[in-house]
Amino acid sequence: MQVNSTARDRSPSVYSRSGNASPSRPSTPSSFECFLTLQGGRSSAVEALPSTIQQAKQKPLTESEEYQRAIFDASFLKAENEWLRRSRKSAAALHEGTVVPSAELLNLSANDIQEALTCFHIGFAAAEQLIHRFRNPAAAEVATTLQELIPAFEQCRRGLDSLRTAAANLGEGGRVFSTQIQKSNRSYADFFGINYDQSIAPAAGPRTRRTR
Repeated sequence: MQVNSTARDRSPSVYSRSGNASPSRPSTPSSFECFLTLQGGRSSAVEALPSTIQQAKQKPLTESEEYQRAIFDASFLKAENEWLRRSRKSAAALHEGTVVPSAELLNLSANDIQEALTCFHIGFAAAEQLIHRFRNPAAAEVATTLQELIPAFEQCRRGLDSLRTAAANLGEGGRVFSTQIQKSNRSYADFFGINYDQSIAPAAGPRTRRTR
């Protein structure tokens, strides 16, 4: 009880605020964590479920078993936190190295296609004016060909709309992910009693050793 009280006093954002889980213990188990549990492993997210907590309360342990469990818990949490750090690092790398550049590339590609369609429509309009000006069989054949190309351009326009939608969804997903990362950073900072400000946070880099 003393340990819990101390932790609660030092980290109100983690222990006392409703709806906020510890930054090292996600509130929703992932598919990997569920698989890990089914194979005999452990997951803090699974153990935090109400059903699991209730089941654990019904199993009294001896002092020796509690001591052994505490040792195992320390090793287990260390391994889990390492996995979470690596997962978070990989997710951040995916966001910065793939999601953001892909969203920008999709937007640029959509703009290029839009400009190309505009040029084609201008050319078609000019060609139609020439066809109406010259009444002959050859002009009629050209007019027929232009009419046959209209469905292709309409399909291209629908593809452009889908491309813009995908770019918007990707960009929105990237913004949501970035927001969640910032919340995670603040959660860790609150846990250690640090006043974290994203706008003035120093960039990661080699630390200089202080000398007296």
